[in-house]
Amino acid sequence: MSKTLEAHVASGCTLREVESDLSSNKHDACGFDRASSENEPLSDDFHLEERTVEAVRRYRDALAAAADSEKAQARAHRALMSTLADLKWAVLEDRPLSKRKRLFGAGARAVTQSNEARQLFNKATATLEEARQALAALTQQLGYIPDVPAKGT
Repeated sequence: MSKTLEAHVASGCTLREVESDLSSNKHDACGFDRASSENEPLSDDFHLEERTVEAVRRYRDALAAAADSEKAQARAHRALMSTLADLKWAVLEDRPLSKRKRLFGAGARAVTQSNEARQLFNKATATLEEARQALAALTQQLGYIPDVPAKGT
């Protein structure tokens, strides 16, 4: 029986089983006779699916990086707002110049951290968009999104 990649997927075979099918001599891991399918373009479909699986992983990594950088940006913004509030009260209450300078320095560092966090967030969202576009193009070619287990499972 000839078996295409779609048939492997439809029958519940995993990518590892399909990969072993490509290297087996007589029967594939899903129990089908490979003798009649030796000359079929299964490897092209398999390589497209491999690329799509890798694109899913890159997309997940980019999404996690964007989420992390968004959290870092929010922390930097909170630190900046807190420092500005402290500086405002130090000025209004006429605190010693040394305390105001210290708060001003902390505010300047918070602005720098906020700017850096914003740049990282912008870069992460650009990477996420590139990964999304690549994944969309590959899934359109393949016709489906392959099942890709999460890391650590």
